[in-house]
Amino acid sequence: MLNLIFKNLDKSKYPKVARQWSFSVLFIFPVFVIANKLWPFLYLYLVLNLINLLLVVFRAPTIIIDIVSFIFYVIIGFYTFFLVLYGRILAWQKLEYQNIKEDLAKFKLRQRIIAYTNILLIGLLVFYIIYPKSMTYIKAII
Repeated sequence: MLNLIFKNLDKSKYPKVARQWSFSVLFIFPVFVIANKLWPFLYLYLVLNLINLLLVVFRAPTIIIDIVSFIFYVIIGFYTFFLVLYGRILAWQKLEYQNIKEDLAKFKLRQRIIAYTNILLIGLLVFYIIYPKSMTYIKAII
């Protein structure tokens, strides 16, 4: 099965910009997938997480939640690893870029914007976590 997935993607056909690894997938998966219009990966991510959430909401037994969550996170992990290796190539194909100077510049800019968006969202998440804790600490001192 893995041969079928990986055999269709010959990296030598694509420019160097598209052959690079996409580490932004590791940090915020949905941003990379939405920005590059890789909809099947987004649907899979949302469906698996929705099923997990529904199991918790409907109070399934803990062992079932653990087993299903483990299986789903292994699937998401596989697709994340796949997108780290081949995400830019899939984006290059999906967005129908050609190997010309203008398209190379557009693609570089698009990937740079995705990276900056990831940095911004991670920073906001850290701020969201740290700020309330620091405020409670300040209130405790006063």
